[in-house]
Amino acid sequence: GNVFQYYTNEQLMVDLNSSEKTIIKFKKELKDVGLLKEVRQGNNLPNRIYISAVDGTVNSTVSELEILQTNKTDNNEIDNNNNKLSICKEIISYLNLKAKKNFKVNTASHHKFIKARLKEGYALEDFKKVVDIMVAKWKGTEYEQYLQPQTLFGNKMDNYLNQPMPKRSTILTSTVDERLGF
Repeated sequence: GNVFQYYTNEQLMVDLNSSEKTIIKFKKELKDVGLLKEVRQGNNLPNRIYISAVDGTVNSTVSELEILQTNKTDNNEIDNNNNKLSICKEIISYLNLKAKKNFKVNTASHHKFIKARLKEGYALEDFKKVVDIMVAKWKGTEYEQYLQPQTLFGNKMDNYLNQPMPKRSTILTSTVDERLGF
């Protein structure tokens, strides 16, 4: 008869380093193209998985492989998006800390500006440097209101990134002068 293997989704998740959703999707696609047959064994028992021998030409195998590779690319894009989301949250948290602001880390409009700059090749450290420079420059001035994601991480980010860090004595002097009125 046919050869089968007992496999749970959990075992496949571990062996293929994928989420359960991905495993279920892959199994469905393999069933749809006739490469896999799954026979349920009952509650709390792993299913029997029959893998079909590939009949046909090399071209059909190649097209089936391309489908699987496309799905892997989709998974990489999901991982990449999760990574970008994590970076966005870290950048907004850093801005909140340095500028003593309270921006929501999950706001899509903030992420839009950050993701656009990430696409241009800016790194996490670039965003932090912009925050450091502009907080040092604008905190305690009329420009403090512009210490926000859309201003700092918009189209002028490169200009902000390339500005020199203000000298500490200049920052202290300007703050003292403004408070004393000279």
